Amino acid sequence: MFHVAGCIYKQIMKLMITNNSNLFANLSSIALLGSSLFIATPGLAYNYSDNQPYSQSPPQDLSPNQVPMFVSIGFDDNGISGVSGSGGTGGLTWFLNFIRTKHNPNGAGNAATYDGSPVRVTFFNTAEYSTDWHNDDPVYIKQAWHTAFVDGHEIGNHTVSHSPGGSNFTLAKWNTEIANTQTHLSKPFDPNEPLGNANPATGMGADITKLTGFRSPFLEYNNNTFIALKQNGLTYDTSIEEGWHYLMDGTNYPWPYTLNSGSPGHQVMVDYAFPNKTPISSHSGLWELGVTPLIIPPDNKTATYGINYSIRNKVKNNIPWFEVASGKITAFDWNLWTDAKLNKAETLATLKYTLDLRRENGNRAPFMLGAHTDYFNSKKASLASQITVKERQEVIEEFITYALSKPEVRIVPFKSIINWMRSPSPLNESLPPPNITNPGNKTNVVNDVINFTIQATDSTGFPLTFSSNNLPSGLSINANTGVISGTLTTARNQTVTITVSNTKKSSTINFSWLVTELIDPWEAIVALGLAINDLQEYNDSLNLTLFTGSTWQEQLASLDKISADLFGAAMDCWNGKPDLAITKLNRVLGYINQEMLPSADRSSLIKEVKNYIPRLKALVGANF
Repeated sequence: MFHVAGCIYKQIMKLMITNNSNLFANLSSIALLGSSLFIATPGLAYNYSDNQPYSQSPPQDLSPNQVPMFVSIGFDDNGISGVSGSGGTGGLTWFLNFIRTKHNPNGAGNAATYDGSPVRVTFFNTAEYSTDWHNDDPVYIKQAWHTAFVDGHEIGNHTVSHSPGGSNFTLAKWNTEIANTQTHLSKPFDPNEPLGNANPATGMGADITKLTGFRSPFLEYNNNTFIALKQNGLTYDTSIEEGWHYLMDGTNYPWPYTLNSGSPGHQVMVDYAFPNKTPISSHSGLWELGVTPLIIPPDNKTATYGINYSIRNKVKNNIPWFEVASGKITAFDWNLWTDAKLNKAETLATLKYTLDLRRENGNRAPFMLGAHTDYFNSKKASLASQITVKERQEVIEEFITYALSKPEVRIVPFKSIINWMRSPSPLNESLPPPNITNPGNKTNVVNDVINFTIQATDSTGFPLTFSSNNLPSGLSINANTGVISGTLTTARNQTVTITVSNTKKSSTINFSWLVTELIDPWEAIVALGLAINDLQEYNDSLNLTLFTGSTWQEQLASLDKISADLFGAAMDCWNGKPDLAITKLNRVLGYINQEMLPSADRSSLIKEVKNYIPRLKALVGANF
């Protein structure tokens, strides 16, 4: 469980303005990372040479739209298994079953940005749940933890005893809690261990070289915590709450960093007088993946997420210190459900809104959510009366589904974010260009009303942007839909260029567009009649082998039908009946598609016939 003590917002503002006006100055620089390209473990002898400064910008000068929108879920404790026969349903086993077949968006197939990779999370386990009976038989706990490890999830260290008061622990106490957890989690797994008599010599069977991350119980820590983490060879911590600075609004939270210069986020809490927060020193090379606040949707955004009332005012009624203007709340399920007393819809809206803030218009700093698998088990049904266990599960399921519907999102364990930051690969580095269908050359007259769509597809699913160069006067293109529309104003023959772009690549097409002066409709329809008559004569000259009839008589009949309707359309033009001509030309198109073999002649006929139809439509209703 996690709690953040309330502070008065005006007092915070005063502290920041008087004492910390330069707190974030010069923090946006990006230094070259150390030479280490692996996660630290005792077995791999990480030398803590990484040096990633605190920054609100993506690494190595990448822009936000070049980086994955990382989402990491860290489940703490994990003391209720949900294994069949354990006396409770849901929990850890529910989540493992739900997530097992989920995959990240395919992107460009770049493994360095986890394109198409299995969706996996991090479980920060408290070791004593696998040794002593609390809510479940320790044997069931070992089984569930082992399944998580085998499924490819990251296992992290959450101490042995989950004791409160970590802000006062000695270095010896922290070393005991951290080192013994590493030992317990890496003990061999016995699939045949009998229930009711947990063997202290067995564990979940985790690989100790992969136990690299840590979160402190209750987010309580002190300087000794980080010393102990390095002494035990762990790579990263995720206990510090980042993002409480009053200038951070959910779009500009910090990216993960190393504690070479301490933690500015922690110092903010010290300056804001958060309980039990004292200064910490430099801990070079140790990564910090700070927990950043969730943002409750403001009143003008709730409707976007299906709610027609003020969630922030509701939270204020339940949490006196809650700051309505900022909407910030600690990013753990405990705080949302037991403190803020949010229901399913409100919780889901908060998660979606927080993700969208940084994903759509923010710096795409990783979104790291804290949760407890125990709260999704029937044994914890009484945790919060306003939201059932089933609804809690649905919050996670629906949020993950929502996140995965966004092509830039990658749901990965905490350690995967560090691996990416050590060698950042731009999202969709190998992105193929969009495919555009060329509409063909255009012919119109002044005052024609135009409305047609440039057809384009993209294999990645990213939104496309349309732009144009040298469109005829009076026309424009919609950047989002590719619709070209408007009324032609000027006679001119010109080459039009259309460009379609995704986030990295563009494709271009060219076609000519002839706009002529408006002429007398009688002259126009006569000219069309003559042109269609020429097409009829061309059709008569075609070789019979272009048709699909089984005998030459059937082939000749097909040719005659096309010829007759073309001649009839020409006569309709001379008689001032463009609507009848259109009917016959559409019939001609049907004959061509059904009865002619694919060929250059067939393509030419189709193109010519289609060219006449819009020109005839423009003459319907004219006074001949």
